[in-house]
Amino acid sequence: MLLDNRDALFGGGDPQVAALMLWHFVEEIEHRSSGLMLSRYLSPSPWYRIRHVRRTFAHVAGVADEIAQGFDRIVPFAERGASTRELLSGAFLTGELRQRLGLRRNGSAAPTIFGPVPTRELLAMLWRLALSQTPYHDPADQPLPAWADTWMRAYENGVDMRTFVAGQPER
Repeated sequence: MLLDNRDALFGGGDPQVAALMLWHFVEEIEHRSSGLMLSRYLSPSPWYRIRHVRRTFAHVAGVADEIAQGFDRIVPFAERGASTRELLSGAFLTGELRQRLGLRRNGSAAPTIFGPVPTRELLAMLWRLALSQTPYHDPADQPLPAWADTWMRAYENGVDMRTFVAGQPER
Protein backbone atom coordinates (compact mmCIF):
# COMPACT_ATOMS: atom_id res chain seq x y z
CA MET A 1 0.00 0.00 0.00
CA LEU A 2 2.84 2.40 0.84
CA LEU A 3 4.77 1.74 -2.38
CA ASP A 4 1.63 1.82 -4.52
CA ASN A 5 0.70 5.22 -3.05
CA ARG A 6 4.22 6.65 -2.79
CA ASP A 7 3.51 9.82 -4.79
CA ALA A 8 0.60 10.82 -2.55
CA LEU A 9 2.26 9.74 0.70
CA PHE A 10 5.83 10.90 0.09
CA GLY A 11 5.62 13.32 -2.84
CA GLY A 12 5.37 16.53 -0.83
CA GLY A 13 8.21 15.78 1.55
CA ASP A 14 11.97 15.93 1.49
CA PRO A 15 13.06 13.72 -1.46
CA GLN A 16 15.97 12.24 0.51
CA VAL A 17 13.72 11.24 3.42
CA ALA A 18 11.12 9.87 0.98
CA ALA A 19 13.81 7.88 -0.85
CA LEU A 20 15.09 6.49 2.46
CA MET A 21 11.59 5.40 3.51
CA LEU A 22 10.89 3.82 0.12
CA TRP A 23 14.26 2.02 0.22
CA HIS A 24 13.27 0.65 3.64
CA PHE A 25 9.97 -0.72 2.33
CA VAL A 26 11.66 -2.30 -0.71
CA GLU A 27 14.27 -3.80 1.64
CA GLU A 28 11.46 -5.31 3.73
CA ILE A 29 10.15 -7.03 0.61
CA GLU A 30 13.62 -8.34 -0.22
CA HIS A 31 13.98 -10.18 3.09
CA ARG A 32 10.31 -10.73 3.92
CA SER A 33 10.62 -14.44 4.62
CA SER A 34 13.81 -14.44 6.70
CA GLY A 35 12.16 -13.68 10.06
CA LEU A 36 9.50 -16.31 9.49
CA MET A 37 12.11 -18.93 8.54
CA LEU A 38 14.01 -18.19 11.74
CA SER A 39 10.82 -18.32 13.80
CA ARG A 40 9.87 -21.68 12.29
CA TYR A 41 13.35 -23.01 12.99
CA LEU A 42 13.26 -21.93 16.63
CA SER A 43 9.67 -23.04 17.18
CA PRO A 44 8.41 -25.49 14.55
CA SER A 45 4.82 -25.32 15.84
CA PRO A 46 2.77 -23.29 13.34
CA TRP A 47 0.57 -22.14 16.24
CA TYR A 48 3.37 -20.57 18.31
CA ARG A 49 2.99 -17.16 16.68
CA ILE A 50 -0.78 -17.20 17.20
CA ARG A 51 -0.33 -17.90 20.90
CA HIS A 52 1.99 -14.90 21.21
CA VAL A 53 0.43 -12.47 18.73
CA ARG A 54 -1.01 -10.16 21.38
CA ARG A 55 2.34 -9.82 23.17
CA THR A 56 4.15 -9.34 19.85
CA PHE A 57 1.86 -6.52 18.73
CA ALA A 58 2.04 -4.92 22.20
CA HIS A 59 5.85 -5.01 22.01
CA VAL A 60 5.93 -3.49 18.50
CA ALA A 61 3.43 -0.81 19.54
CA GLY A 62 5.54 -0.01 22.61
CA VAL A 63 8.70 0.39 20.54
CA ALA A 64 6.86 2.60 18.01
CA ASP A 65 5.49 4.71 20.86
CA GLU A 66 8.98 5.21 22.32
CA ILE A 67 10.28 6.27 18.90
CA ALA A 68 7.35 8.67 18.47
CA GLN A 69 7.94 10.17 21.91
CA GLY A 70 11.56 10.74 20.93
CA PHE A 71 10.53 12.55 17.75
CA ASP A 72 8.04 14.68 19.68
CA ARG A 73 10.71 15.53 22.26
CA ILE A 74 13.52 16.31 19.79
CA VAL A 75 11.91 17.68 16.61
CA PRO A 76 10.20 21.05 17.16
CA PHE A 77 6.44 20.99 16.63
CA ALA A 78 6.71 23.73 13.99
CA GLU A 79 8.89 21.39 11.92
CA ARG A 80 6.65 18.32 12.19
CA GLY A 81 3.22 20.01 12.28
CA ALA A 82 1.57 17.20 14.23
CA SER A 83 2.12 14.88 17.15
CA THR A 84 4.25 11.97 15.95
CA ARG A 85 2.89 9.89 18.81
CA GLU A 86 -0.69 10.42 17.64
CA LEU A 87 0.23 9.75 14.01
CA LEU A 88 1.87 6.41 14.87
CA SER A 89 -0.81 5.19 17.26
CA GLY A 90 -3.03 2.29 16.24
CA ALA A 91 -6.03 4.41 17.18
CA PHE A 92 -5.05 6.84 14.44
CA LEU A 93 -5.56 4.27 11.68
CA THR A 94 -8.63 2.61 13.21
CA GLY A 95 -10.13 6.05 13.84
CA GLU A 96 -9.59 6.98 10.23
CA LEU A 97 -11.20 3.76 9.04
CA ARG A 98 -14.19 4.30 11.33
CA GLN A 99 -14.55 7.80 9.91
CA ARG A 100 -14.38 6.56 6.30
CA LEU A 101 -16.82 3.74 6.90
CA GLY A 102 -19.30 6.08 8.64
CA LEU A 103 -18.94 4.34 12.00
CA ARG A 104 -17.77 7.49 13.81
CA ARG A 105 -20.26 10.30 13.54
CA ASN A 106 -18.67 13.18 15.41
CA GLY A 107 -15.04 12.71 14.50
CA SER A 108 -12.81 15.24 12.83
CA ALA A 109 -12.67 15.26 9.06
CA ALA A 110 -9.16 16.71 9.10
CA PRO A 111 -6.76 15.34 6.50
CA THR A 112 -4.53 12.52 7.67
CA ILE A 113 -1.35 10.91 6.40
CA PHE A 114 -3.44 8.15 4.81
CA GLY A 115 -5.98 10.60 3.38
CA PRO A 116 -4.95 10.07 -0.26
CA VAL A 117 -5.04 6.25 0.05
CA PRO A 118 -8.30 4.68 -1.14
CA THR A 119 -10.30 3.02 1.65
CA ARG A 120 -10.28 -0.27 -0.22
CA GLU A 121 -6.45 -0.31 -0.17
CA LEU A 122 -6.32 0.46 3.56
CA LEU A 123 -8.76 -2.35 4.28
CA ALA A 124 -6.77 -4.73 2.06
CA MET A 125 -3.58 -3.81 3.94
CA LEU A 126 -5.21 -4.56 7.30
CA TRP A 127 -6.66 -7.82 5.97
CA ARG A 128 -3.27 -8.95 4.66
CA LEU A 129 -1.64 -7.94 7.94
CA ALA A 130 -4.12 -10.13 9.81
CA LEU A 131 -3.56 -13.01 7.38
CA SER A 132 0.21 -12.69 7.84
CA GLN A 133 -0.25 -13.83 11.43
CA THR A 134 -2.02 -17.06 10.55
CA PRO A 135 -0.15 -20.34 11.14
CA TYR A 136 0.42 -21.35 7.52
CA HIS A 137 1.07 -17.93 6.00
CA ASP A 138 4.00 -17.78 3.57
CA PRO A 139 5.18 -14.32 2.47
CA ALA A 140 6.70 -15.81 -0.68
CA ASP A 141 3.16 -16.41 -1.97
CA GLN A 142 2.07 -12.78 -1.59
CA PRO A 143 1.74 -10.33 -4.49
CA LEU A 144 4.51 -7.77 -4.83
CA PRO A 145 4.04 -4.13 -5.75
CA ALA A 146 5.27 -3.63 -9.31
CA TRP A 147 7.25 -0.58 -8.22
CA ALA A 148 9.52 -2.71 -6.01
CA ASP A 149 10.88 -4.29 -9.19
CA THR A 150 11.22 -0.83 -10.75
CA TRP A 151 13.26 0.28 -7.72
CA MET A 152 15.52 -2.80 -7.87
CA ARG A 153 16.12 -2.39 -11.62
CA ALA A 154 17.02 1.27 -11.15
CA TYR A 155 19.43 0.36 -8.36
CA GLU A 156 21.05 -2.36 -10.48
CA ASN A 157 21.42 0.17 -13.34
CA GLY A 158 23.37 2.56 -11.11
CA VAL A 159 20.67 5.18 -10.60
CA ASP A 160 21.37 7.56 -7.69
CA MET A 161 18.89 6.17 -5.16
CA ARG A 162 19.33 9.01 -2.65
CA THR A 163 16.35 10.82 -4.14
CA PHE A 164 14.69 8.04 -6.17
CA VAL A 165 10.97 8.32 -5.50
CA ALA A 166 9.65 8.39 -9.06
CA GLY A 167 9.85 5.76 -11.76
CA GLN A 168 6.61 4.24 -12.87
CA PRO A 169 6.35 0.45 -13.20
CA GLU A 170 6.11 -0.86 -16.73
CA ARG A 171 2.73 -2.32 -17.57
